[in-house]
Amino acid sequence: MCFAGDPPGMERAFRKQMLHSLAKSLRQNYGYRGRNIIFRMPITPTASCNQFTLNADQFCAYILDLKMKDKILVRTEVITGLPIDLFFVNEQNFKLYRDGKDFTFFKDFSALDTRDSRLKVTAICDGRFYYIIDNTSHPAGKASPDRKYKGGKAEISVTIDCLPETKSRIRPFEA
Repeated sequence: MCFAGDPPGMERAFRKQMLHSLAKSLRQNYGYRGRNIIFRMPITPTASCNQFTLNADQFCAYILDLKMKDKILVRTEVITGLPIDLFFVNEQNFKLYRDGKDFTFFKDFSALDTRDSRLKVTAICDGRFYYIIDNTSHPAGKASPDRKYKGGKAEISVTIDCLPETKSRIRPFEA
């Protein structure tokens, strides 16, 4: 989480401790040894910020339970590394994406081969949606991690803001 006035490095130490604890918990409780990042840090409706590193061939996703006409603002920035792909999809297409199959994404709420993206999303219906941050060579995207450049890693910052009238629930994807 980002909070104004926190000393530099505090967020990084907190994030590292949280991710280490999460990985240990997942291994012990669920036997999870996957390659994709999973977040359990809470995301509140105002000024939520996560900064993390995606290795080559990794993705992460946020679950967005939206009501019709809910509005959110999503800013994603690659701090270091090559461009990434950002996909906004419904639940059915997320399953197809995760299985490596062809899928459809909302082009107006997605960005391909980008280092800096500011997306304003307005839900056209009630439902569960996913915001995917992709550092893979998925055929639907244009970006491709280059292992010769910093091992294909991308350090990424994501900020999600809900407009005041939005009653949406936003949380990280859990495999």
